[in-house]
Amino acid sequence: PREMHLQQGEEAIRTELRPRQIPGVRLDSASVREILTGCRYFALEKLTLPKGNEIGIGQKGTPNVVTVLSGQLAVDELEITSGASAVIWPGSKPVRCVAGERTVALRAWVPDLQHDIAVRVRAAGGLDSDIAALGGMTGDLERLLD
Repeated sequence: PREMHLQQGEEAIRTELRPRQIPGVRLDSASVREILTGCRYFALEKLTLPKGNEIGIGQKGTPNVVTVLSGQLAVDELEITSGASAVIWPGSKPVRCVAGERTVALRAWVPDLQHDIAVRVRAAGGLDSDIAALGGMTGDLERLLD
């Protein structure tokens, strides 16, 4: 068996790098869309859709990945259920997504930080401190606000 190096491990711990929880920002009063985090590499949005709710997902310049955590989502002609994902390729208009039942899904994409995060959070009544917090330890959104 391998020797344990507990003392060296304790000395190497960098407590300042422990992750901290980032509070999401609700983008609408119905709590359908909530930005969970964002940085220059990706953004993550939680979608909580009542049965029959329809939203558009997608934009020019970046693909979107939608993963269903619970429920069922029709992404254009494709139906995806819990644990499944779909890629929405960049296009000139959003793709129609309809919840077949109450659905919770995650949407990930490479954002335009100003347009996709800052503008949307401000439009929902969020503060600059809320926007900065969404960037977590990356500081990407904090630098955007300077």
